[in-house]
Amino acid sequence: MPVLVFFICLAENSEAQVQFNLNSTYKYLKGSSASTLAGNWMTEAFDDSGWSSANAPFRYGDGTGGTMLGDMQNSFPTVYLRSSFNAFSN
Repeated sequence: MPVLVFFICLAENSEAQVQFNLNSTYKYLKGSSASTLAGNWMTEAFDDSGWSSANAPFRYGDGTGGTMLGDMQNSFPTVYLRSSFNAFSN
């Protein structure tokens, strides 16, 4: 017999924010290289050792700073980014 479990979170005020500073370091994968991207890429257990590492912002056109992805325009619309952060609850 299947058992269904539902969790309901009731909170008077619920708010969350994650802030990444300018020049924060990310692991990134260009969308053109993501054809075999595993479904668990957003989890802590995922091995991103084969991904490149660079600083934000990511751009493909004019601008300064960050990481220039010169081959992105007209080639791939997506960049997958990974970074670690701590989440705190009020």
